[in-house]
Order: sequence, then C-alpha cells, then structure tokens
Amino acid sequence: MNRAMWLDAIVAGRTRDSRNGAAGVLAASLAVVTSIAFSIDTTLRIGATCYLLIAAPAVLLVFAGARPSHAVLRSLQPSKAANV
Repeated sequence: MNRAMWLDAIVAGRTRDSRNGAAGVLAASLAVVTSIAFSIDTTLRIGATCYLLIAAPAVLLVFAGARPSHAVLRSLQPSKAANV
C-alpha cells in the first residue's frame, strides 16, 4: 500500500509534499536513534541547534522578498466564470 501511495503522489504531481513527509519520518527516526544512543537531553539540544541554524536563512529569505509565483496567486483568485 505504501508503494501505491508513493506512485499516486508522483502521478498527481505531489512529489514536493511526499519529500517533505519523507524528511519528517527520517528526522523522527534519527531523533529516536539519537535518544537511545545518547540521551533525550542530547536530542533536544541537537534539535534546538538545528532550529537556530535554520532561523538565519529563513530571515534572509523573508527580507530578500521571496514571494510565490504569479501562477499560484492566479490560481487562488476566483475565476470570472464562477461569478456569472
């Protein structure tokens, strides 16, 4: 069933969401392994460090004016045919 869901996501063009989900599963697995091998305290410190490291690129992207493409904005607006 997992393979069918993966293929469905690829066919539907949702590979970005699938990669995000896969990254979350891998990160959670790595956190469990780190907790078992070292300690929960070490895992929390590593997680906090990762969040602090990602804060700088996030702020730079916000100030750089990263905006969604116009095609995405147009798809969010109601169509003219729906108003008729």
